[in-house]
Amino acid sequence: MALLQQRRLDAQLRFQSRRYLAFEECCTWVRRNLDFASREEWEDWVSCGEDLSPYIPTRPDEFYSRLGLWRGWQFFLRGVEDAGDDPGKGVIVS
Repeated sequence: MALLQQRRLDAQLRFQSRRYLAFEECCTWVRRNLDFASREEWEDWVSCGEDLSPYIPTRPDEFYSRLGLWRGWQFFLRGVEDAGDDPGKGVIVS
């Protein structure tokens, strides 16, 4: 059963990957068009359901994390490098 669920999630991710913008393009679109300062502002916008784009995931943190690309809300919304909410901050790459 777990294998079937994993295959379904993998197929869904492949489909969504074709539908949503690449991470950097998504960040650029969000910064140019929405100018939000916080996750709360993002969630309020999503909950209103107005002007949502089919190319922008409503849960970008979940979607881009599964791809290993998520760099935190401050980077996503404002372009802040090495923000405190960046899950990769402090990771040593050898």
